[in-house]
Amino acid sequence: MENKAKLPLVVFDFDGTIANSLPLGIQIANELAPIFGYKPLTDMNELKESSAVAYVKKQVAWYKLPFWMYLVQRKVLDRSHEIHIFDGLLDWLSINTIHYRFAIISGGSKPYILNVLNHNKIDHLFETLICRKPYGKMNSILKL
Repeated sequence: MENKAKLPLVVFDFDGTIANSLPLGIQIANELAPIFGYKPLTDMNELKESSAVAYVKKQVAWYKLPFWMYLVQRKVLDRSHEIHIFDGLLDWLSINTIHYRFAIISGGSKPYILNVLNHNKIDHLFETLICRKPYGKMNSILKL
């Protein structure tokens, strides 16, 4: 068998690539709408041009955003078991684990990502997990 370290490395982003986190993110943002005084997101077409966070930033006072972000991150971590991976990904990863190594680079927190990976029983497929690095994803990729 070929040495695993010599296999090509495939690097994934997490949210929106591996994890289908958008439905939970929108649900949480809408739960916070009455507290922060913005209109709940009902038209998904509004997200074609930007993200749910960008949508909220347009409607919430700048000084409230840090607390809003804190609440969203806490709620997403608490409810990370509700996030599923995209259909077909487990099969693709399982088939290709003999040809590739897998890594994740994400702006999300490590506990959140590990919770989702563990809940979906795919944590064993990833050899590297890089989260919330101040120098950005591209620098992280270049260091792999």
